[in-house]
Amino acid sequence: MKNARYTPKHALLKQVVRYHAFQTIGGTGIAEQWMTLFPNGTNNLCITLDSALVTKGAGRLQNHVATSCTRPVVFNRSDAIEMIGVQFEPYGFHLLTGLAMKEHKNNFFHLDDFFSAATLQTLYQQLHGAEDDGTKVDVLEQFILQQLSFRNLDRRILFAIHQIQRNPQLQLDQLVNHLNLSARRLRDLFALHVGISPKYFLRLCRFNHAAHRVSDCTKSLTEVAIDSGYFDQAHFIKEFREFGAVSPNRFRRFAEKSAEFYNS
Repeated sequence: MKNARYTPKHALLKQVVRYHAFQTIGGTGIAEQWMTLFPNGTNNLCITLDSALVTKGAGRLQNHVATSCTRPVVFNRSDAIEMIGVQFEPYGFHLLTGLAMKEHKNNFFHLDDFFSAATLQTLYQQLHGAEDDGTKVDVLEQFILQQLSFRNLDRRILFAIHQIQRNPQLQLDQLVNHLNLSARRLRDLFALHVGISPKYFLRLCRFNHAAHRVSDCTKSLTEVAIDSGYFDQAHFIKEFREFGAVSPNRFRRFAEKSAEFYNS
């Protein structure tokens, strides 16, 4: 199984793209073996070229983008699949397409819904012909740069997102005051750039913060909940089930034994 990640090379893309990923997953030969991706509010472009990803709920996906996911994505890893992926910052796909993300959250779209057939044909041919990951990264970055526009970006959304990601216990009232924005204006910025409300995005960040720490068996789940900003363990368990479709206890047991769950 291959799982290689590369940070963007181009300085401009470091503001928009978290990483490029090259993965070979599956090939277990075991029928109906599923793997779960936890949501984190990002948009993910996935190129499978000649194969397809089999998911629960969304069917077979080939050369697609998953937009502003707020629920877990479950896919079959029985068959070997080579994937080339780009994980954007939460606002990144808006800058790439100009779309109002609130109208596209929790969806899977084929890339030809956004880009011309000629553009995609060139992209796929160049990726097929690339000899190594470094060359593929260059191809992807050139494709993204050609589509990218910062023209209508309100940079306050970048600050807001980065503050929430760094501190999932942040009070939104403090953020609004710091940015000198109304709560409604902040919600509008998130709806346009991210597709979800700032409160919901904060909940996703808090969940991911907790999920990373649940597999650390040196801390009790109560300690993890408190460290992640939850008022009590009941609230923590409820939110973990909502975003992860599994209890913290069960996730901890699986995380100790396998890669059955993956936090993106």
